[in-house]
Amino acid sequence: MIRNKMNLRYTTAALAACLLCACRPEMPATSTITIDLTRPTVPVDRDLYGVTPEGEDEALGGWAAEMIRNGSFEANDAEAADSIVGWRPLNAASTLMIDTRAPLSETNRRSLLARGGAVADASHSLAIARGQRFNLTCYLHGTVGNTLTISLRDSAGRQLAEPLRLPLPDTWTELHHSFTATDSARGAALVFEADSGASFGLDMVSLLPQATWRDRPGGLRADLIEAIAELHPRFIRFSGRMPSNDGTRRVSSSEYTQLSRDLNVRPMMIAAAPDGGQRYTMSADLLTAHTDLFTRDSTGLYATSSVYADAFGTAQTSDGGTMRAAVGEAAFLIGVERRPGAVRCLAYTPLVGGLLLTERGSLIRTPSYYVWQLFADHRGRRLLHTDVATARKPLITCGRASVAVMGDAFAVEAADTMGHDKACNYTFTARLLRKSPGSSGAVRLQVRDNGLPGARRDAIALELTDSTAQLIHLAGTLECILAGPVAITRTAGWIEARVECSDEVIRCSINNQRIIEASAPSCPSIVAVATLDPGSHTIILKVVNTTQHDERTALRIEGGSIASSAHIVSLAAPASARNTPDHPTAVVPVIRNVRLSRWPTVYAFPANSVTVLTLKKK
Repeated sequence: MIRNKMNLRYTTAALAACLLCACRPEMPATSTITIDLTRPTVPVDRDLYGVTPEGEDEALGGWAAEMIRNGSFEANDAEAADSIVGWRPLNAASTLMIDTRAPLSETNRRSLLARGGAVADASHSLAIARGQRFNLTCYLHGTVGNTLTISLRDSAGRQLAEPLRLPLPDTWTELHHSFTATDSARGAALVFEADSGASFGLDMVSLLPQATWRDRPGGLRADLIEAIAELHPRFIRFSGRMPSNDGTRRVSSSEYTQLSRDLNVRPMMIAAAPDGGQRYTMSADLLTAHTDLFTRDSTGLYATSSVYADAFGTAQTSDGGTMRAAVGEAAFLIGVERRPGAVRCLAYTPLVGGLLLTERGSLIRTPSYYVWQLFADHRGRRLLHTDVATARKPLITCGRASVAVMGDAFAVEAADTMGHDKACNYTFTARLLRKSPGSSGAVRLQVRDNGLPGARRDAIALELTDSTAQLIHLAGTLECILAGPVAITRTAGWIEARVECSDEVIRCSINNQRIIEASAPSCPSIVAVATLDPGSHTIILKVVNTTQHDERTALRIEGGSIASSAHIVSLAAPASARNTPDHPTAVVPVIRNVRLSRWPTVYAFPANSVTVLTLKKK
């Protein structure tokens, strides 16, 4: 049975009789959350949250327990010593090269030819503990009469196990050996050293801990799979192979199927996203600003059709791994949950390097990991009508201006192109030739463009076709309409297009006639979603405070009564806080029980926080 270790990671405090500290009448609430139990409910998407192994585990060495990177030497295209991934010469007198003269087999035609000594760095793996056993297998050959010493060492060269010494065979010979760690270290290197600087060949080098997931020989990493199990995913995506780290070794489909059974999750075998796969990867602020991407307003009106989520998260931005990232991601997830079915099969990308980090031999759970865990664990069954009244802060950004032409509909004669990344308020003008009506294509006047690619992109664009105009927010991997489209006159000839950036307002005109304007994206102070579990008669309220101060919020329940006790799980920390090898639990959820003596009530949600309140219906 998989144990839920979540509670073991929480700091727990039982408050037998406690009034909320935020109930001082002299301090009015600045936000309001109203849950209406009289309105119709809709089913919650129970299968929303899952995991995917695709392409995210380079830093950790894959889901397989293999500790050696590129042990088959098939990952290289060049025969240069500095290009042999995962390997390095032992010292200045040693040399390495790829050898194709004497292949081990037709399917494995490359091997390593080393002179003196070779080192396979296993420091990407988890910490080595004293008494832990490791199984080494490899093929080797060399000059008869010379001796090869194989050892496990730490970064300082200290021996971590009794070395193995053996005479070199003159033909390919398979070796099996077990090391028992005599000391502990946060990383290790597998060292091959020949006496007298002799040459030797290596191939199919593998080093595996005997302790794997469910103790299956040559199986999956126990620590990683345990961390995944604690997320309680509803599915695991699989496109035919799950990455390992040795150039050829892949977790097989049978291992994937077995893992799905182990975790009691739905296998999802796909070759590609079924409908294109929307990517929701961007900075924390942009995720927060687009928490209502799937709803027209705070009451949860439907706005978009269902899409398959191919990627999600802030790991590809400078926010990755921080509490700031976790808050932005939580705010966006609340928007997703407020529209069941708007997004399907959501998986954090990358799992390793995003939710989980590996540094100095430690597997570290990030604040984003705990957000994902909280949201997966507190789902409810029915979505409740929830109205949020709160302040919004305009997301006023700075950046350059430029023109981008797509297709043949427009040509650019001149534009006041600006390259100043610090410019916020300015007017950008471009003289454009609009070709004959009906020409395909568009032109974009891009302003406040940070100039960054992919998930870090942030810009606002006036997009013109031969007949329409609209303002678009280019946010990471999304393009979101801020205003429009509106119809414009379809005539050929020269036009002057202008975009004026004035604080939170963007105004656009053609030939000095205003055609469209919009407010800049904004971040709400409070976002929330509530669900009902009819079986236990509980209301689960998730609230994110995106501000840097405590947000006093009035909580109201319409059409029902609530018991006086409440269960609260809160994740709160400064925006820059993160978990590290030295402080792996700097940011973890805190559990407490409180007493709510009367309703409506007021609660002060901590600054920069994600909070889950479980309320009992009377």
